[in-house]
Amino acid sequence: MSDQEPQAPQPTDEHRRLESRIGTWKVECTMYTGPGMPPMTYEAEDVVEALGPFWTVGSFSCEFGGVPFQGRATMGFDPKTGKHVGTWQDTMSPWLCVFEGGLDDNGDLIMSAKSTMPWNGQDTVYHTVETQPSPDQRTFSMSYEMGDEKVLLAEYVYTRKS
Repeated sequence: MSDQEPQAPQPTDEHRRLESRIGTWKVECTMYTGPGMPPMTYEAEDVVEALGPFWTVGSFSCEFGGVPFQGRATMGFDPKTGKHVGTWQDTMSPWLCVFEGGLDDNGDLIMSAKSTMPWNGQDTVYHTVETQPSPDQRTFSMSYEMGDEKVLLAEYVYTRKS
């Protein structure tokens, strides 16, 4: 038996990297609705807050196709698995997306999630790539698997407002 007090977990470099997400972001969104269809563009806002030293919580809001849309994202790092982990839930889908992944050699955050497509109820795998070319800009893209193909669904450009 040890006389030492249990040590509280300490943030890792991966947790500290997530701090760069904290703030209010203007988001230029492009959604790809299907082959031969023009992309839809719209603006959104994402407010990202810290949840202690380990997590961020984002509140995404916009008007999509004339309908108010809200989403919530959590992001963290699991030091036990060595993977970044996150969730996404929104007002247009009853399914929770649970993402995991990590940083590639360029420092881009690459994640994937098995979930359901809200427009047809079919299961798929979503893939995301997030880059941060500067402290005040981020990019995000999402694709999904359809058979052997990856289909681009969305591209977002985030610019820090505050």
